[in-house]
Amino acid sequence: MYTAETRPVGIEEPVKVLLVEDDPGDAKLVRLALAESAHPYEVEVVERVSTALERMDDSVFDVVLLDMRLPDSQGIDTVSKVHAECPNIPIVVLTGLDDEDTGVHALRIGAQDYLVKGDIPFNVLTRAIRYAIDRKHTEEALRATNQELESTNRQLEKAIERANRMALEAEIAYIELNQIFNAAADGMVVVDKHFNVLRVNETSVSLLGVGKDEATGKKCYEVFGSILCHTPECPLTRIVGGEERIEYEIVKERNDGQKIPCIVTATAFRVPGGDLIGIVEHFKDITERKRMRQERLKKERLKGVLEMAGGICHELNQPMQAISGYSELLMMDTSDDNPLYADINEIKGQIDKMAEITKRLGRITRYKTRDYIGGTKIIDIDKASRGVK
Repeated sequence: MYTAETRPVGIEEPVKVLLVEDDPGDAKLVRLALAESAHPYEVEVVERVSTALERMDDSVFDVVLLDMRLPDSQGIDTVSKVHAECPNIPIVVLTGLDDEDTGVHALRIGAQDYLVKGDIPFNVLTRAIRYAIDRKHTEEALRATNQELESTNRQLEKAIERANRMALEAEIAYIELNQIFNAAADGMVVVDKHFNVLRVNETSVSLLGVGKDEATGKKCYEVFGSILCHTPECPLTRIVGGEERIEYEIVKERNDGQKIPCIVTATAFRVPGGDLIGIVEHFKDITERKRMRQERLKKERLKGVLEMAGGICHELNQPMQAISGYSELLMMDTSDDNPLYADINEIKGQIDKMAEITKRLGRITRYKTRDYIGGTKIIDIDKASRGVK
């Protein structure tokens, strides 16, 4: 396809006409008709379609006047060939008296107008040329506009497709984050910087004993109040003041009165641009941790008791054995009617009792206490050593 194009025609610029006509007489009539016009025309005449195509490839023409009976092309095919190779140049078809139907057909396949050859008034010819050029320019403008609209439409379709894909990805991400939020092992509460509760996860509902509907939209100090509320130590107040992360231990009291020891971690909640929205609070129930700590303290205390008891028993055994031995010797050297015999026997009995106590101290495996004078607690040796032989 040739790249020939039309050009805008100014008022003083001559209209460049390519006349494709093999009859010298008809060509002369066209020249004479155009010469009568007040507007200048430059007319170039060729006799064949092949030559016309070559000229349109080399030069710029404003309009083609095309005879349909040429040595190398006949009838409607002539229009088809020129229009196919140079679709941007307006074509005015010149037909014979008996070719009017062909002229109408030519309009359907790309020609802008047709004229019946013969005595063509100059005003009819120039008007046909002008209208053909104007219509072609309008068609080209419409075509360019349509192409631009089609391009814009394709871009919009891609943008919509991309937006839909991003919306779907965002929806999936939201679902995933929502599942993670609600399935988190720790309680999570989102509070804006005006103390309004924005979101509460399932663990918080269970941990704090407050339903989502009861909490969402309420002030945090109304539903999750603590001793820090309305004080400078309030985590939201501290983060609004510039801190990024706060961790503290506190006992939360549920609506049913149950007290839950928690470690609370508050972090700043910001939009991607960095502006502060509020805070995210993580509540970790440390009831089990505290129970295990108490168990560990008991074991450590028991270990201390056992070490102490073992040391006491070790220190007491030798002197008690000596006292018991001397008591038996004294009893052997003392008659039964001697008043000292009963005292020595009592000493021997108390020493044996102390020996039994030290033996039980060595068998202590549990930490058990009993009440003593003044509200204090002392080790219950019997219970602590029970079941050990």
